Order: sequence, then structure tokens, then C-alpha cells
Amino acid sequence: MEGITVLWVSGIEGRVVPYDYRMHHEMARDFLFWQTGPEGKPLLVVGDAVYGFITIGHKGLLKTAKRLGAEVPDGNPDGAGRLGFTSFRIDSWSSTGFKVDTPADLRPIIENALGMK
Repeated sequence: MEGITVLWVSGIEGRVVPYDYRMHHEMARDFLFWQTGPEGKPLLVVGDAVYGFITIGHKGLLKTAKRLGAEVPDGNPDGAGRLGFTSFRIDSWSSTGFKVDTPADLRPIIENALGMK
């Protein structure tokens, strides 16, 4: 998948900006992935897991992204997960709120977009 749009959603700062590995990877926690975003290309939304200063997971990330003006699909994501609080690695490839498990074929795409590989 070429041309993935990766957005950083900061509940702490109250803004949405393009994801930058150098600036955001240490704070990254939750992520949502759609194979087809609003512009017709894949969309990865990454957040710091603090939305309104309360950690509320994937549904909170989506709600905060929309509230801050990000264009995100209305449907459930194709993948979701959570990065560890003490290391930049993915601890979970699922979302209980959206009842989605990230398919194995999407995992390397997400890892690459996050700057893990």
C-alpha cells in the first residue's frame, strides 16, 4: 500500500498534525487503521492515549480526532492496536471497543508507517 496518510492526534495538545516518528513515537499509544480513508488511500490515526486528559482507548481516539477536525471514515477501522507505555513496540493488535483484530497482512504496513521497520 503506497501513500498512507498518517495523522498524529494529541489529546494533550488538542491538535491533529501529520505523524512524525522523531517527535511522536515515544508518546504514541493507540492507533486505528483504515485501508481506504477519505482521500481513497490508507489512513493510520495515531494518538497519545490522553483524550480530554482521560485515557479512554480507541473510541476516544476516533472521537477526539473528529472533534479536532480530522477527516476519518465513519465505519469501523480495519485494524487497531496499542503500543507499550515503556517501549516502542506493539503490545496489542486489537480493539475491544471496535471489536476488531488487525489482520496479519496489515501488521507490517502499520509497523512501517509508524517507523518501526
